[in-house]
Amino acid sequence: MSYLFPVNALSPTADDGETSNLAAQVTFVLHKLPLILMADMLVGTYLFITMVVLFGGWLPAIWYGTLSFSCLIRGLFIYAIYHHPEVLNSTRQRYLYVLSGAIIGGLIWGSIWFYLPSSAGSVEYGLLVLWQCGVLAGAVVALSINKSIYFSFSASPIIISVLFLFFQLGISQSILTGAFICYVFFIIPMGMHIGMELNRGISLERKNLSLEKSLRLDREKLQAKEIELQQQKAREKSLVSEVTRSDKKLKAATEERLLLLESIEIGIIGANNRGKITFANPSALRLLGYKDDEIIGEPIRRLVRRLGGDAEVFIATTSALTASYERGINSTDRQSEFVTKAGSTVPVQFSSRPIYSRGEIIGAVVSFSDISKQREMENMLVQTQKLEALGRITGGVAHDFNNLLTIIIGNLQFLRKQPGLSDSMQDLIAKIMNAAKSGSDLVSRLLGFSKEQRLRLESYDLNVLLSDIGDFLGRILGENIELDIVNCKEICTVVTDKTQFQNAILNLCVNAKDAMPNGGKLRLAPRLMSAKWSLPTSKPGTRFVELSVEDNGMGFDQEVQAHIFDPFFTTKDSDKGSGLGLSTVYGFIKQSGGSVTVHSEINKGTTFKVYLPVSEQLSEPSVIPAHPEQSTKFQGTVLVVEDDDEVRSVAAQILIGAGFEVITAKDGNMGLELFNSHPEIDLVFSDIIMPGGMSGIDMAKLILQKMPNKPILLVTGYTDKKLDNKIPNQKNIVCLPKPFDADELPKVINSLIDGNLS
Repeated sequence: MSYLFPVNALSPTADDGETSNLAAQVTFVLHKLPLILMADMLVGTYLFITMVVLFGGWLPAIWYGTLSFSCLIRGLFIYAIYHHPEVLNSTRQRYLYVLSGAIIGGLIWGSIWFYLPSSAGSVEYGLLVLWQCGVLAGAVVALSINKSIYFSFSASPIIISVLFLFFQLGISQSILTGAFICYVFFIIPMGMHIGMELNRGISLERKNLSLEKSLRLDREKLQAKEIELQQQKAREKSLVSEVTRSDKKLKAATEERLLLLESIEIGIIGANNRGKITFANPSALRLLGYKDDEIIGEPIRRLVRRLGGDAEVFIATTSALTASYERGINSTDRQSEFVTKAGSTVPVQFSSRPIYSRGEIIGAVVSFSDISKQREMENMLVQTQKLEALGRITGGVAHDFNNLLTIIIGNLQFLRKQPGLSDSMQDLIAKIMNAAKSGSDLVSRLLGFSKEQRLRLESYDLNVLLSDIGDFLGRILGENIELDIVNCKEICTVVTDKTQFQNAILNLCVNAKDAMPNGGKLRLAPRLMSAKWSLPTSKPGTRFVELSVEDNGMGFDQEVQAHIFDPFFTTKDSDKGSGLGLSTVYGFIKQSGGSVTVHSEINKGTTFKVYLPVSEQLSEPSVIPAHPEQSTKFQGTVLVVEDDDEVRSVAAQILIGAGFEVITAKDGNMGLELFNSHPEIDLVFSDIIMPGGMSGIDMAKLILQKMPNKPILLVTGYTDKKLDNKIPNQKNIVCLPKPFDADELPKVINSLIDGNLS
């Protein structure tokens, strides 16, 4: 009976409080109404035609017009409801519409008796009775679903027909009346029964719809539950996967932390809130020399140096550690000394932080690193800065001092050549000459200390350098000192000046010999440093070779160690040492791009460590050209440029005495002017540092621009490194130190003029 509840325009859009049964009954009638109207029109048309044929006249036409007009109006309402549901949008309105239509229809069908002509007989009356019975039977089928609608339609035809027939005269009308009344009493119970069945069907349909709706809702709920269950399962599966991934990540992170603790170079120690050690990573065990079971459970304060150390440092360190695991106080970047298992000390920088659990302090973690190299580098840097300051002072006076020595030595050489000097005079001149040369050597050593000496830096195999000097060192040290020279296991190619390096090693070995008056052992051991190791002042990526010079002599204390490289500092008697040996070693090594450190303890010996930069390949052997002996007289014109009048006079006398033509100038500007005006000049002999804004190097560059092959001899008592590096690197340019030798200078100049000196 799904037709009772069609989902279309005839279904009410609002419920004004009426029961659902009434809405279903009205909807049923509305669905039947088009058929009812159509049946009314067909039956009425047939009846109208019959009445016109039988009786004629205009009365049937009035009845038929009324019926047609009623059906048209009700049809238009049905059309409006189909296309415009808002016209009758409630059950109440539609019920009243159907009820009024039933009343009008009943009145029209009941009034048909009044349109019969007076000439009508029993046949015509019987025919109308049959029509009325047919109409009532149709009403039973179409309208009995609702009593009020059914009786609204049926009451009028029944009452009018019964009254009309009852008051008609004649036996035939009485029979028709009785027959009609019998039919009415038959059809009404039948209609009631049909209506009850229809309403029962409606109730069942409603129950079915309610059940279907309930089932649909239950099905939707079940589907929603199934979807929710599937989603829950998916979430649980995702959660399980996430937990699994998290467990894997946590496991991997834990393993990574353990690997990190094992591989990190920083020592890490854990302690509980009573100061007992509970954990030590491999780096901590390695730095302190313990095994894991030897240190776990020990008091952490046991690691701090107590005996022989600074009491204030010990108190500060133990206080910082205690404050962390007892009071939760952080300590960062502190320096102290920890004691190893062997009893030695390790300088460390440490931090101590408390460990909390649920707001309570359960211990502390101490991280520390060995700063031995750092302290060594700091001492190295301090020593460098101190000695460089002294070096600047030394270099500042070297130029003027060498000029004085040049004048003294030059005039002594002139004096020695004078005829008629007695032996005693020659002896005095020789002593003065030796003293002047000693002064020259002293200035040279001071320049070496100030790192301003000219070095011939080349690449050498360190094993070869040590092997070459080994026999000589053995003879110098004597038989009571055992010399052990260890070869570098790796390829140790260093950048250095061979002569200066061997002199530095000789100096260190002689000091070691003096520290072992009763004999001992001296060990020279080179090794290639790790790529990560570097000097604080070196360029990134520079690698170094460490040469250890170790003796087991008397040693010296920390105070001596702090001044060991200072110039003129010595522990020897005044007649046995000048105090410049180690300072010049230091200056040479620093100028070579390396460094030197020292560690010594009383009665435990001394170890010097020399660091030299590594070279990738060996240099070609240097060849020093031989200078052939010349005659005592030379030829050529020399331009001498020197700002010091006495030095310029000495140089000019030396060259004139050797046979050269000499032109002199007191500064660079004058020298350049004389060179341009004297094309016969064969060589320019000039000081480097001169007043007037033009140095000897500047003048030389201007001369070379005009005559690139002109020989130039530059001399200096001291050059700043920045100025020295500006000297053009050409074969026809040579630089000599002051003081120069009066016998050798003419030979060098002659060789340059002839092109025989490279």
